[in-house]
Amino acid sequence: MSMTMIKNITQIIQIAEIYPASALPSGMHQAYPIPILKGGETLLAFMYAATVTSEPGSLELCPPSYLAYIEAVTGKFKQLIATKPSDFGLNNDVDKPLGTFTSRPARQDEKYMNAQAHLYQGYDLLLPEYMAGNITVEQSLKNEAVDFLARFNEIGEPPLFQYYNSLGKHFFNWLHAIS
Repeated sequence: MSMTMIKNITQIIQIAEIYPASALPSGMHQAYPIPILKGGETLLAFMYAATVTSEPGSLELCPPSYLAYIEAVTGKFKQLIATKPSDFGLNNDVDKPLGTFTSRPARQDEKYMNAQAHLYQGYDLLLPEYMAGNITVEQSLKNEAVDFLARFNEIGEPPLFQYYNSLGKHFFNWLHAIS
């Protein structure tokens, strides 16, 4: 097993909520982090998408308009850039919502919070192996990869899945390869 030490995912998410998110316009939704390899290091990429309130308990998410990078090992905020769909190889209308997602208050029930806690645990267990480039892992990590993918699909934002898949293609391919 890899000995690479990283900050735990909850700490990194909090860093993303403090630094890049505070510089953005209000009403932006911070997506789940996606590990990417860039310039020889592993970064956690956070997409930020404008939201439009629709029905009570739900938000309409627009294509991500910002992307923040945070170092996986140190938790250091690296960069915040403006994005457009073509940066992800997609051609969605920048201002047109992609679809609806449950608003934050509606995501506070016990079932959702437990699923999110398990997803975060998956990040913490899988990231060191991903960073080390390990393809052969113990059965427990293979099971964790399967669970991670299921939880991500369960609680992730369906309107952003095409963006997650574009941004995190290498990571998701790795998860499928080890599971």
